[in-house]
Amino acid sequence: AQSSPVVHEIADKNAISVGRSIPAEAQVNAQSSSTAATPPQALRPLVFDVGIKFGGLGRSSTFNLGGAGTSGGSSLVGLSTGVMQASSPRWSKGLRLAVLLPLNAATGLYPSKLLVVGTFEVVVAAKVNPSNSSRPVTVYGAFGGAAGSERFASGEFLPDTETVFGITAAAGAEIPVRPHIVLFAEAEYMYLPESFNSLRVNMPYSLHETVISGAMGLRFLFR
Repeated sequence: AQSSPVVHEIADKNAISVGRSIPAEAQVNAQSSSTAATPPQALRPLVFDVGIKFGGLGRSSTFNLGGAGTSGGSSLVGLSTGVMQASSPRWSKGLRLAVLLPLNAATGLYPSKLLVVGTFEVVVAAKVNPSNSSRPVTVYGAFGGAAGSERFASGEFLPDTETVFGITAAAGAEIPVRPHIVLFAEAEYMYLPESFNSLRVNMPYSLHETVISGAMGLRFLFR
């Protein structure tokens, strides 16, 4: 018996449907296997640090009183804490909070003393020789804000203590000396302008504090 044309038409449509579905399923399976074969990238660990440094600084405080102010040098002690995260085998970035204690004396026509300075910086670091896993040399740069406390020895026209705010920038290099200890050297620049009124007359004064420091120290790393 001969099959009807309707039966042939249905069979042809089924064959076409099955023939088209096979490549689609194969494509989905290929994508699934490709996704499964590519492992997810692990997050790079955070590295916390605590540091101490010793060095010296040069500072210049200028008032709008005919250029009068304070200038000179001093030794300093600094403490810091921060966190860094590697973005590649060479590059890393992070944040650092530091406190500087200048040990300077008040001198000058309108003498002042910088009591303490705190900084908050964004740090970007790069390994010079990332292939050297034992002692890679790392260079870094930092930029951020600074705030300090200034004490004036002359209380006739100027306030006793004034809070100053400004900007800071630093650059340095470090090298490991132990698995969790690095030796570093850095230079830092701070600009701390401030405006205030005289104590005796209602007259505004402006202060421009510039600090340049250099120091060496140790950072202790915690992973």
